[in-house]
Amino acid sequence: MEVNKLAADLMHSVSSLEELKKRVKQMSRDGKLGQHQAGQIIRRWRVHNRQADYLKKKNNVMNQLSGDLESCQGQSLDDVKKLVNEYVAEGKISRRDAGTLIKNWKNSEHRRIKRQLIKEKRKRCLYCRQAGHMYSQCPSRDEQTMGAGICFKCGSSEHTLAKCPRKNVKGYPYAVCFVCKQRGHLSRDCDNNPNGIYPDGGSCDICGSQKHLKRDCPELKVQGNDAKETQVLAAAGTAMSAGDEDVFVEGVEDGLVDSVPPKKKKKLKKKVVRF
Repeated sequence: MEVNKLAADLMHSVSSLEELKKRVKQMSRDGKLGQHQAGQIIRRWRVHNRQADYLKKKNNVMNQLSGDLESCQGQSLDDVKKLVNEYVAEGKISRRDAGTLIKNWKNSEHRRIKRQLIKEKRKRCLYCRQAGHMYSQCPSRDEQTMGAGICFKCGSSEHTLAKCPRKNVKGYPYAVCFVCKQRGHLSRDCDNNPNGIYPDGGSCDICGSQKHLKRDCPELKVQGNDAKETQVLAAAGTAMSAGDEDVFVEGVEDGLVDSVPPKKKKKLKKKVVRF
């Protein structure tokens, strides 16, 4: 038991075979180990090192092949089995590892399908306010009445709102509200819609508005611009005033930039070479 414990300790504390031999030889000189025990420890370390290298290479190959199988999402199980059998025929993996790859692919595919089903259930139609489908799939919509397929700004059917060239049009004169069924505004701006663009309730996390998402919040854009200006001013203060950065930045924020005199460029004197 003492030899086994000593061998286990050396396997975790020694990084090379030469270092192990030195320590075992020193312990043999001190009388702590016999020659047979020393040779036994060295053999165990070699076996352990070979197994560690094999497992490392095996894990690298398995990770690479698992990444290749991720491109097979949506394909049938037979196609995946055919690909894995090719790996076995090429000698890249064993049959046991092939079974592990197929099992992992099945679990990944089940999780992917489950995520898709949950995503479909969370969809909510903006027209009928029912869950499970979107407006384009709504059985209750009337395309002629709701103006589907046209630009909400100019009424053209050749492009959508995002690609409309008329940027100076205010509002959405050709849009039909999903809530009150009146033309001229979107459902998010309707007075009869208390939830705005949040069918299940909620609001923007920054300003509390129900008219836009957090990513479209105007206050978020203002904060981003202020942060950029602060970074630029701080960089300018570091470059121009060395240890007086704070004074320089405060002067800029207070509108006192003009009071900072510009640095004069030194005139270079011509060097005359006499022979």
